[in-house]
Amino acid sequence: MIQLAKLSGFSPIITTASLSNTDALKKIGATHVLGRDLSANDLISQVGKITDSMKTSLEYVYDVVAAEATQKLSVDLVQTLSHNKGGYIAVASPHILVSPPSDKIKIAKVFGAPAAYNDELFKYLYQNLLYGWLEKGVIVVSH
Repeated sequence: MIQLAKLSGFSPIITTASLSNTDALKKIGATHVLGRDLSANDLISQVGKITDSMKTSLEYVYDVVAAEATQKLSVDLVQTLSHNKGGYIAVASPHILVSPPSDKIKIAKVFGAPAAYNDELFKYLYQNLLYGWLEKGVIVVSH
């Protein structure tokens, strides 16, 4: 997902992970890697420092863990760091477990499963884009 965010022009791309993975994550497009063991308050503070230094706000969050606690943290991040613009949260699960505090924050489930309405999109993505990106090294597979 980091690679697709980079290809889509998102910046900064901030992720949480074990800090031992920092180099690998930056190689595929992350601009900042924060320790996944940070408390919610510390994470909000660190992300705020990054966005403030880049004179930007946080308007998009992709939650791949999708637990209730991470969904709540996603809402808190957008609510705190969007500068009242609101934002969008994508949850990698068929279940949204929290409610946005206002209509300025939108939460959507992003769950890849076969569905007839996705056929044309996936056909185009795989046949016209993905294979070329892999061949050219634009995106790389993890080992």
